[in-house]
Amino acid sequence: MKFMAKTKLFIVLTLIVLVAGMAVFGFLGFNNSVDYSKSYEIHVKLEQNIDADKETMKTTADKFFADKDIKIVASQSEETGIIYKIANEQPAEKVAELQDLINNELNGNKASASINVVDANYNIQPLNVIIAYAVSVLVMFIYMLIMNKLASAIAVACSSILSVLLTVALVALTRIPAAPYVQFMPILAGVLSAVLSVVTVGGYREQLKSVEKYSVSEIASKVAVADKKKYVFALIVTLVAAIAVAAFMTPYMLVLGGQIAIVGIVAITVAYYLTPLLWTAIKKNK
Repeated sequence: MKFMAKTKLFIVLTLIVLVAGMAVFGFLGFNNSVDYSKSYEIHVKLEQNIDADKETMKTTADKFFADKDIKIVASQSEETGIIYKIANEQPAEKVAELQDLINNELNGNKASASINVVDANYNIQPLNVIIAYAVSVLVMFIYMLIMNKLASAIAVACSSILSVLLTVALVALTRIPAAPYVQFMPILAGVLSAVLSVVTVGGYREQLKSVEKYSVSEIASKVAVADKKKYVFALIVTLVAAIAVAAFMTPYMLVLGGQIAIVGIVAITVAYYLTPLLWTAIKKNK
């Protein structure tokens, strides 16, 4: 019974995260890195490919950006120049000033500087993912309805759906960069939550076989205690996986590790608390 009392706290926290996260998502959308959002590039090029002039051009440009407080996100060297990626658009006069400054430092060679708009190169297709997930949930619901009756089917399906929504809300709320994994991480949360929820309702079925009269709350609490170690183990595994991925210390591996951690925490928490909550609400005492 003490376990069932904790579900009230779970409901309150879930509603807070869901409402706050979806509000942030509605107003601001996902937070994306510069590679997956609208950005700007400053192209600096030389007419003649002279190594000494190229070094002078780079030194002058780096100092110019530092003096003008222009934040460079990344840079890429080309045969006759350098591409500087920046997060915010800079006035054209600053780019013209940079060009003049470099030309003043060069001896005979000529430099040109220009700024280009770069659109996000990530083609997100949420409709296809949503359709595939909806079909999977429907198939899972029908299977659970046949094998474990209505209460278990609803509990498993709703746990999966809530995990997807909470993952989206937390990614938006924490402002962790979403792309390029945001299409798949919420679905992974839904799948993991569904698997754990199926294990839990399987425990309910085994308990029901052993008694003629029962209280659904007592059965749910008993199974929750028995399954606690399984849920803790699943949480440890997902967090270790998240840390192992993030340990590569590259920007996108850090993003992936953070999203895996969110998936594990959401899916395991939802399956552990929502499954018994819905099952006891629908299943009748006997």
